[in-house]
Amino acid sequence: MHRLFLLVVIAALGTLPAATVDLLLTSASPTNGTSAGYLAVFSEPVDADSVSGGDFILDVAGNVSLGQITITPTEITATSFAIAVTWTDGNASATAVLRTAAQPAINASAGGALSLASAQAPPLVIDNASPAIAFINTTSNAAVTLTAPMVFQVVFTEAIQANSLAVGDFTPLFLQTGDTASAFLVTAVTAQSANVANVTVRPVDPTLAGVTGELSLRTAGGFQVSDLAGNTGSTAVNTSQILVIALSPGDNSLSVSALVGPRPAEVAVGGSIAVDLVVENPVVLGNVLQAFTFNSPPVTGATATGVLNGGKAIVTLTLPNVPAQAGGYLDFAVVHAGTRIPFLIKVTAPPAGNN
Repeated sequence: MHRLFLLVVIAALGTLPAATVDLLLTSASPTNGTSAGYLAVFSEPVDADSVSGGDFILDVAGNVSLGQITITPTEITATSFAIAVTWTDGNASATAVLRTAAQPAINASAGGALSLASAQAPPLVIDNASPAIAFINTTSNAAVTLTAPMVFQVVFTEAIQANSLAVGDFTPLFLQTGDTASAFLVTAVTAQSANVANVTVRPVDPTLAGVTGELSLRTAGGFQVSDLAGNTGSTAVNTSQILVIALSPGDNSLSVSALVGPRPAEVAVGGSIAVDLVVENPVVLGNVLQAFTFNSPPVTGATATGVLNGGKAIVTLTLPNVPAQAGGYLDFAVVHAGTRIPFLIKVTAPPAGNN
């Protein structure tokens, strides 16, 4: 009896009790595309023929035009609809929000106009701007030693994809030598925050001990970075905040003679490299050798042996024959009296036919 009375009242008024709709964003945000997907989920079945693009509005924040906007609902079930939104301006950057119209003309499947509470989807960030470097600062102190890494902070204009950066994207410049290739090496690039990356720089030339100079960082040739929307930027930066450094060895009883060949030195997997150490004061060789790895791929299993010949120690570093380690770096160091004198060795692939 009560149900019949309710149906009579509904038929007389032509309106059902208020219904709700949830608007969900199903596309990734941010995006640099010209379309987005949404899902509309109604609290009760609706008449699919009464649902149209005019029942929804895409609000665009700020004085930005997306060109012609098209909204197309497609029925999935009686209570859910996929909503495709497209726009014609593929160069715009804006924030857009899909919402229900002020008076949507949607009917219930049982008949009668649906009284629908207003709803809106989460914001969609449309980003077509290329990322760029805003500035590069240093976080290191000026009084550093030959054994200490230095860190530069690269700040971008927006959030970036951390995996779009690599050590090869940056080049250190040491103005005392004017050398961009051999004196220092970028050994790590790590994300500090969404738009900030820390670039670690290490000295690779042990003969620089005692030298004072100016260290800066610049982008390397072919530098390119991607933001979260997939836009790429390649703006070059030719200088950074300058770090004045004094490469003090901290101990004069041990020094490393000049290395012959490229810096960092290179050795193939399964090969070996000999390094001459000049020992001004007699030391016990077993107390001065140290080797460990960093960077990716990791280099493991290296061994160091050496012999003393008067005031000179000849050290041989041997690597295991593991092709997967090619491309990594070995940080080989001599340690004496609390001082660590390092030099980096790049692990290369074995010559063709030697695998």
